[in-house]
Amino acid sequence: MLIQFQSIHDVEIHDSFESFNLSDLPTVSYKNASLEFVKNRTTSYVQNVLSQMPFSYLRKRILVDIKVHHLQEGWYPAIPGWHVDGVQNITQAHKRTPNLYHLFVSGETSITQFLSQHVQRDVDEKTPPDYKTLLQGIEGTSIPKNTICSYTLAPHRAIPAKKNETRLLIRAVETDFVRPRNSPFEVYYQKGQNIS
Repeated sequence: MLIQFQSIHDVEIHDSFESFNLSDLPTVSYKNASLEFVKNRTTSYVQNVLSQMPFSYLRKRILVDIKVHHLQEGWYPAIPGWHVDGVQNITQAHKRTPNLYHLFVSGETSITQFLSQHVQRDVDEKTPPDYKTLLQGIEGTSIPKNTICSYTLAPHRAIPAKKNETRLLIRAVETDFVRPRNSPFEVYYQKGQNIS
């Protein structure tokens, strides 16, 4: 099946914010926590970003990831390589309403990248693709830092920090099928790479 993958041109760019101060950083990270759960358990800076996210309210629930990464030069804030959030096999994505993501990344150099241009690839309908191999060698473009960006099925990747830095990621997902996990999440570091 021939698939045209979304690119940075399909990402909606929304409000921008001033860079955070260290006092703005939350001390607890979360992954897939409900919006209601997180709202009163985080900093006013994060609350402000969440309040400006353009939620459609067309899906059952809104879940939030909040991650503070203390990166050293060369470390990744996530598993490296292209991936599509919430979908193992993109050929099956039409069978349900895709998740709608709202992403905010604040930092200096390790800013999430999306495909620079649309890319077409032949994908086996029965086997989940290995996006890292399928999209290997494709250029990426970083989203604007300190800015809310919305997307659905757009491949993206983490890039390594070019210097020691602190990075704040806030991602909300509007979903019909992911369940909340209302507990703290530990951001792990291993062998020189952050793997959360």
